[in-house]
Amino acid sequence: MEHAMSTSARPLVLVVDDYEDARELLSEYLESAGFRTLTAADGQQAVVVAQERRPDVVLMDLAMPVMNGFDATARIRSDWRTAAAVIIALTAHSCPEILARALRDGCDAALVKPCDLSRLDEAIRDRLAARSTLRLGRNARAG
Repeated sequence: MEHAMSTSARPLVLVVDDYEDARELLSEYLESAGFRTLTAADGQQAVVVAQERRPDVVLMDLAMPVMNGFDATARIRSDWRTAAAVIIALTAHSCPEILARALRDGCDAALVKPCDLSRLDEAIRDRLAARSTLRLGRNARAG
């Protein structure tokens, strides 16, 4: 479900969490910060929505029913349509091994919930800027 009607110049963020309140809170914050948002309630739904809508960013809960965030991240990364998305893990698990696994398994960043929303905004913008710079560098070399 898309929550904001706007121009495509605003980055599209897919918020994936099995708790509806968490999805709504994050979506409302991100929209107020200038992003467009979509939501998914589990990893399987996230993969389908990502393939259909191709978000710029995926905020991925790791512990969910149906398909967990690790498996969903792997599927998103393995699909040419979605492989370039920035994926940020958001998890209630503060165990260093879980955070390290999220990074090793394809997430660009891993944050512990509840996280400071301004820190999340900064992480999203930093990763988007890095991806944009990487793409510009590739285009310059190709031309």
